[in-house]
Amino acid sequence: MVSVSAHVDNMECYSCHSSWAPQCYGCHVRADFSGEKSSFDWVAAGQEHLKPQHRSTRGEGGFDTVIPGHITETRSYMRWEDPALGVNGEGRVTPLIPGCQVSATVIGENGEELARNHIFRTPPGSEGSGAEGQLSLDMSPVQPHTSGKARKCESCHGSAKAMGYGIPGPRPPSLGLVVELATAEGQVIPARREFQIEPVAGLDSDWSAVVTADSKQLQTVGHHFKGSGPLSAAQRDKLDRRNVCIGCHSQIPEESLAVNLLHHIAEVSGLMPVSNSEHAALLRKILLGSAWMQVAGGMVLLLSPAGAWWWWQRRRRPAQTERVNHAPGSDR
Repeated sequence: MVSVSAHVDNMECYSCHSSWAPQCYGCHVRADFSGEKSSFDWVAAGQEHLKPQHRSTRGEGGFDTVIPGHITETRSYMRWEDPALGVNGEGRVTPLIPGCQVSATVIGENGEELARNHIFRTPPGSEGSGAEGQLSLDMSPVQPHTSGKARKCESCHGSAKAMGYGIPGPRPPSLGLVVELATAEGQVIPARREFQIEPVAGLDSDWSAVVTADSKQLQTVGHHFKGSGPLSAAQRDKLDRRNVCIGCHSQIPEESLAVNLLHHIAEVSGLMPVSNSEHAALLRKILLGSAWMQVAGGMVLLLSPAGAWWWWQRRRRPAQTERVNHAPGSDR
């Protein structure tokens, strides 16, 4: 890892050395104001301790900090695994985990549904958005404090999630999920069915997706840290090494005559790489051989004009000497 200077120059150490990070995606808040429901306001109760008469009060149960509405909160899903990557407020590559990703359902005083799984938006033009604003879902730069051995190369360089493209799934949250008999195209067959996962209007990408391949930002990133955001297009291009094996294996074993011949020789001689270490050794051999051949070829191209000039000069000298020797009076 440290042999690539960009890792050390542009990344937080814990981007690689955090072995996992807690990730709680999709916070759903339900505020029900029907039937004179109420809830205890823990934020206001905490503020009561700042008053002189309550500085030594134990607990908050006796405070009269009640607000209208019954408030409940759930989540969409959780992960304890490799986090996505982004840029923190210092401009360095860092792990990202969900900050606050709220969709809200609001029930009015008369029991009417005022909003259902609604995601609010940020002010127009913020964080790469247009006139409608950015989705007010936030992925936050974080130090996970789970330091250990470095992540494997492919956990970043071969992961769409690490690049900020999200966790691949069968359908976006905006469509919801119905577990029922369905056609091969995914069309649910029964007319009467219920959602097992309610749709979230406007969320056309996974909760963990922060940017598209064409650099459209999908949610805020570290909204309270100036300078933070998704990986840039240049960073993602450097990071993306998915399907890099195809660069060689599109020619192996029979596409190229030379490769086909070497493949058969390796099979017959028993030199076919089987283990990872043998495969790595073969790649090193191919890389070094190719590098030295290109260096040698370049040197030949560079030295060819000088060699041709030297050879031409050598050819001219006997002819000039002969003309001098046979010139009139040259025998004197």
